[in-house]
Amino acid sequence: MLELHYIELPKYDKEKPYKEMTKFEKWLYLLKFSELYNDRLEPIPEALREEEGIEMAIAAFRKAISKDEVREMVEFRQKARLDEASRLDDALQVGIEKGEIKGRLETAKKMLDRGMDIKTISEITGLSEDKIKS
Repeated sequence: MLELHYIELPKYDKEKPYKEMTKFEKWLYLLKFSELYNDRLEPIPEALREEEGIEMAIAAFRKAISKDEVREMVEFRQKARLDEASRLDDALQVGIEKGEIKGRLETAKKMLDRGMDIKTISEITGLSEDKIKS
């Protein structure tokens, strides 16, 4: 018989106080946020240091990350995250711009329906007269 457990790290709550974390939650925290401790600039919280094996795991992570090949893989992963965030931001911006144009076109249509002249509509909406006519 086989039993699988999936852990969704993006849903893990970082805000929970360390002292209230179970042993399992402390290890989840380490898995999700280990990059905070790889350069030794961020101190390991006391509650995590007290958990058996966590300091050893961080030391092993630091040793592994010091190797060029592993460090390169971590840097590629970080770059991929940044690229994905940038791509999503660009897609969101395009969607916003399309929504703004659609809104201005709907406003122009309502103004035309009420008999306003095309030049005035163009001045108010910022749309070209040709776009309004079409």
